[in-house]
Amino acid sequence: MKATILRVIFASLIASAILTASSAYAGWDDEGKGGLLQATSPLGGSINLWNCDDGAIAKWNHSNLTFKIVNSAGAQKQAVESLRAGVLEWNRVKGPYALSEVTSGKADITISIVATLGSPDRLGTAYSQCVSGRTGTQWAKIEVVLTGLPAAGIQNLGAHETGHALGLGHSDQTGDLMDPHYQKFVDGAVLICPSNLDVGALKATRNPYRISPLLWLALPIC
Repeated sequence: MKATILRVIFASLIASAILTASSAYAGWDDEGKGGLLQATSPLGGSINLWNCDDGAIAKWNHSNLTFKIVNSAGAQKQAVESLRAGVLEWNRVKGPYALSEVTSGKADITISIVATLGSPDRLGTAYSQCVSGRTGTQWAKIEVVLTGLPAAGIQNLGAHETGHALGLGHSDQTGDLMDPHYQKFVDGAVLICPSNLDVGALKATRNPYRISPLLWLALPIC
């Protein structure tokens, strides 16, 4: 039976990592296995990527990805629209993937709106299955808690967790969409776009992916 790795990114104020032979659970700062725990440059401009079970960088083997939003918590329509907008931000940055929504059947990425993730500090979690670089990422699942968040915060949360589902870990650039300390992004009213660091990492063949810190740019298109 093939081993399955579950990579989980919790929006929590306390970092914790529990590793088993087949699973990797991660907290606010730590992300689990392989390249996700590699040291990054103290000068910044670095982002970690998710790995498959065989150590290869986790990438989808097709470019047109589907997503489905499951409103298990009965969130209001405006909140769902904000979440959807966050997912679709990735279509505007000329990355390697195009996301389209489906309302029935299976989807590559399933996004569930839930009432709680077990702690008031946890707002989102993402995990995926990638057995090997040959097979690529086979599916991804996201769970988010939207209660009490402003529209911009919901959009930022959706974009951040979708970044994980696409294969991104966390960035060491303060203010980046994939910054692990993004509490201010979900509490505030400012939209945070994917950066050129994030988009470049989706095409990367090395883990972690780095650029010069001086070249980092939050793309102003969300």
